[in-house]
Amino acid sequence: ACYNKALAIEPRSAEAMSALATGLTSGWLLEFSAEKLARGVEIGRRAVEFDPLLAKAHAATGFGLLFLDGLAAAREPIERALALNPDDWFCLTNRSMVCVYEGKPEEARHWLERSRRLNPLPPIWLTEFECITRFGEERFAEVLAGVEVIPDGTWDMMYALACYGHLGLADKAKATLARFASQGRRPDFGLGAEREPYTDPAIRKLLIDGLKKASAL
Repeated sequence: ACYNKALAIEPRSAEAMSALATGLTSGWLLEFSAEKLARGVEIGRRAVEFDPLLAKAHAATGFGLLFLDGLAAAREPIERALALNPDDWFCLTNRSMVCVYEGKPEEARHWLERSRRLNPLPPIWLTEFECITRFGEERFAEVLAGVEVIPDGTWDMMYALACYGHLGLADKAKATLARFASQGRRPDFGLGAEREPYTDPAIRKLLIDGLKKASAL
């Protein structure tokens, strides 16, 4: 609401557009909203048009594109963001996610370590991303440490359920699904898993197989 108010005052504010784009693309992580995701990318692209030198505009657009059109589409704006501002912690964090989906967890953690040095009091999702780097390494308990703290995020709980499945944690899997049902929410976790832009199909299969195990517990 505040970002929309800012744009009502100054319709050409690329800063406000970038922030709004980030909030909207987060709709995919929170509720698998394809509509919000597409809208966020659209607004991010507008921000780039109004201020092509604003690193955050490129970063916000690139992050949304990861889930909208895949890794190839996202890589250029995320790299452009870092070229414009190599010391922006938000841009570094987004670059780490490119590495996650490329199957390069060590490199992803390198970017996240740099990000944390620049912002020692980051939002909770920085830890979330740090833990996601461990999923492809099958370090499921460590993944859970990052995603369980965001219990109403569909993306986080997709990974949590997959970890529960692989670890045989039936009670936690059932409680998670029951909590979503009590909220009147029935996310398509299978669709979410299919949309994860991993270049290595084995990691996506690991995610899908974990979800299947969780549903069978």
